[in-house]
Amino acid sequence: MRRKYHLTKTAAKKRDEMKKVTKESCNLPIPIEDRKPSDIVVEHISAPSLVGQKAPEILKHHMELLAVKEITRIAVYGRGSRKTALHDEKRVILRGVGLLQRGLEGLLCTASSLDLFTCGGVSSLSDIITNKSLCGLPNLKSLTISNCDCITTLLVGETTLRSTLPNLEHGTLSHLDNLATLLDTIVPRGCLGNLKNIKVVGCRLLKNLISFAILRLVPNLEEIKVSECRRMKQVITKDFFETLPKLKTIEVRDMESLRTICSREAGLSALERIVVSNCPRVVKLPFAARDAVTIKEIRGDLKWWRSLKWQVHADKICLQQRFQACADTAARRCEIHTKVVSKSKNKFQKQFMGFISLFVAVVC
Repeated sequence: MRRKYHLTKTAAKKRDEMKKVTKESCNLPIPIEDRKPSDIVVEHISAPSLVGQKAPEILKHHMELLAVKEITRIAVYGRGSRKTALHDEKRVILRGVGLLQRGLEGLLCTASSLDLFTCGGVSSLSDIITNKSLCGLPNLKSLTISNCDCITTLLVGETTLRSTLPNLEHGTLSHLDNLATLLDTIVPRGCLGNLKNIKVVGCRLLKNLISFAILRLVPNLEEIKVSECRRMKQVITKDFFETLPKLKTIEVRDMESLRTICSREAGLSALERIVVSNCPRVVKLPFAARDAVTIKEIRGDLKWWRSLKWQVHADKICLQQRFQACADTAARRCEIHTKVVSKSKNKFQKQFMGFISLFVAVVC
């Protein structure tokens, strides 16, 4: 019977070599699933945290795997790691790994997508990118950093060059408890020049997202999503010379300290959609009705919409037809809590009735 998916001899040989060296080095089971050629990678190896004499040898084989065109995804996990859903791309996932470990350069320089989960050893991404062999990671298009408490700033201006992350398009920063700023000072234009989407979740020390230093670098930014950043007061800083001419979507959620999204002078000439949920201190929209030619949708809590302040009341009337109310956050939470309590109550009642039935049956 013919196999559904077939590897060439070269790819199969590299896969078998990877299994062998990992098993000999780690002495751990290797759950690898053969689904299709692009999935035949070491994505679920329960490897140690890449320390010791065998680490360079393991990484060397990882690099050789990436050289095989059929193999497009790879992941390196530390102890206690779990499986992660991956996409079809040349993706590197590092979980629980010290980012200054010797030998990681070979993995990073070829990656189009990089995910860092609970990694340590660096205070900023610049500590990795400044390595001459990486050349600023020109192939990287997607970057996700999550639960890396060692990160205090994304990039350090003193060591950031024009060639740093020139083709990055998608950036996600999630639950970085010590991240205070994305960029600490001015850097040459060209860095982050192709960034299109940025998503930030649960970075509690951030007070603003798009500072002047970032604003001048990201003319191609199209989407901003920010949520659960408890200290954030402003999303986009005020600047009269730099704008975001391609920004189409802004979403802000669950930030009680947020006072403003951006000033009306921000020049959001392409903005189509804005979502404001559970941000009670945001009392003004970042545009007037006369400038909202491209606006197609305004979403938010009905209570928030009614409390907005307007320079001209006619603006509210003009924009009313573009507003769509979403369920009030407090009401949603109350509804969810009620459902949970109701389920618990029903479960208790069933268990209680079952106990009574059993008791009656025993007595009788």
